[in-house]
This record gives sequence, structure tokens and C-alpha cells, in this order.
Amino acid sequence: MIDIHTLTVERLAGMIDHTFLKPFGGVANIEKLCAEARRYNLIEAGATRLGTSAGVKIVEEFMQRNGMTN
Repeated sequence: MIDIHTLTVERLAGMIDHTFLKPFGGVANIEKLCAEARRYNLIEAGATRLGTSAGVKIVEEFMQRNGMTN
């Protein structure tokens, strides 16, 4: 059971499953996922996942353009 009185944003972010499972979603969709993950701090929480390795290069380039480290 979750105690909402002690629930932090970071803990909640760690509970969110933020995924992109389509094998051919296109650059725009993968970059949108990255932007959402950055906005809601899901990357540091480890909650963002790609369903395939096809978008890894896109994610890497997005992170570099936006001053994010991996």
C-alpha cells in the first residue's frame, strides 16, 4: 500500500511505466517519448523504456542535442 502523505514526485516517477513498444514508430514519436521523460524526470527514475533497439540512436542524438547525459 502507498502512503500518499509521504509519496514524493521521484518515487511516483519510479512507479510509472513509460514505454514505446512499436518497432517502427518514427523519429518524432521517439523524440516525444524522450521529451516527456525529461519533462517528468522519468529518465533518472529509470522508468522509460524502448521496446526495441531501433530507436537507441535516436534517443542518444536527442539526449546530446538537449544537454542530457546517459
